[in-house]
Amino acid sequence: MEIKKFGAIIFDSKTSPTSGWASFGDNGAPIQFIDQTELPSDVLWWSDCPYEAYHEHGRFSSNIRPSSYLSVTPKEIMAEWDINEKNIDPEACARVCGTVFNHAMRIVRGILKLTCPDRDAGSYFSEPTLAADLAGILPPFDYPQGDALEILKPNVAYSNISHTTVPWGPSLETIAVRRPRLDHAIRLLGSPAPVGPFEHVRGADLPPLPDLIHLDRPVLAEIVVHRADPRYAPIFGWNVSGSRGVKVQRSWATHPELAALATFADIEIRSAYIGSAYNHLSSQLPDVVRSLVAEGSGSLSWSAGVAVDTLWRSATVGKSIKSGTKYRRAHTTWQGAWLKAYDKVEMFRLAMALHQSGFRVANYGNGQVRCYMPKERYLELFLTAFQLGMVPAIVEVTQPVSPALLRQRIWGGDTETRSLAWKILTREAGDLWMMNRYPIASREDRAAMVEKVKAC
Repeated sequence: MEIKKFGAIIFDSKTSPTSGWASFGDNGAPIQFIDQTELPSDVLWWSDCPYEAYHEHGRFSSNIRPSSYLSVTPKEIMAEWDINEKNIDPEACARVCGTVFNHAMRIVRGILKLTCPDRDAGSYFSEPTLAADLAGILPPFDYPQGDALEILKPNVAYSNISHTTVPWGPSLETIAVRRPRLDHAIRLLGSPAPVGPFEHVRGADLPPLPDLIHLDRPVLAEIVVHRADPRYAPIFGWNVSGSRGVKVQRSWATHPELAALATFADIEIRSAYIGSAYNHLSSQLPDVVRSLVAEGSGSLSWSAGVAVDTLWRSATVGKSIKSGTKYRRAHTTWQGAWLKAYDKVEMFRLAMALHQSGFRVANYGNGQVRCYMPKERYLELFLTAFQLGMVPAIVEVTQPVSPALLRQRIWGGDTETRSLAWKILTREAGDLWMMNRYPIASREDRAAMVEKVKAC
């Protein structure tokens, strides 16, 4: 069955998900339910149930997904749409999550119909994550084989989140600022992507480090970092794991990280995988995605940002690879490892700028930087982040930022998303809510939306 309706479920209990509230469609009236079987079966439901509880609890209907289905969680949505988690109204949360999920999925469904016309529409949303559902939109990706399967893993060849060694201070809050998702996705999709096959080369047969860094072919290097500049190393967090469990000694760096590390550290190269060439994923984007990215007013749509953000993440999705007579897990593609590295390097640059402005950076990755902060400095952080092209969740902006203050600062992100940042910092959530459905609105409605936003 082709799914055309989308909604969200907020369970009363995350550990024992049975009853709760649900909402689907555009501002759909919340529905209270005692058991999941009461909910319409022709709706794809995104729930706030964590992945672990989702699988431990028992069987769910096949049209219900865990909170990890999107790259953003319901908790983050609440913060980004000004719902304080300490005063959660489950009805309001169901309506907000259901509406924005509906908008995002209608955008994605439209992209799939135009880019995958031969694909069975009933299989559009059958994977555990939306990123996996979108994997067919971009060209086929290269998965590691043989020994490289054990190298292209989290905390071995890349980091999903980079942790700093900045100490936690007393009486500090943790707050995140992030690039608008559309900005960040466009930046990453425009970065060079590796093309295989990859050849393993021993250290004695490799060119000197400067030549290796400037090689026009992709490089995954086995390295030892001997000395690093203390001005940068604590923020880069090369070998810092966020895991409280098993610690893995990191020894491999993709080309982008290798180039960044070499600017402030002494590096010994032991071996490397060298690929065939570079290309750009952005040059292979379908026309419908190009239109979505190029539509300036669409940058005000939170749901459009999530849709395009999910597109680059689709290049990072792993799968089982047959190796001999057994199957082994490929944690990501070669292209995915590079995208994660570009994410790290880009966010390191922004994290360093915040660090040099006197903020304590805790960690960064996936388009955001998290800081340890006293609440008295929030406004200072917001204005500094604005100049770097980043914004907080609107729930953190307890008092609207003065337009006069913002006019004194130059927005550091893409021109198209300046209005989004302005609306967040001045707490004009009503305009953002109206513009969220922009990509799925009619041409006439779009024109009216733009005029209304201009008039505000």
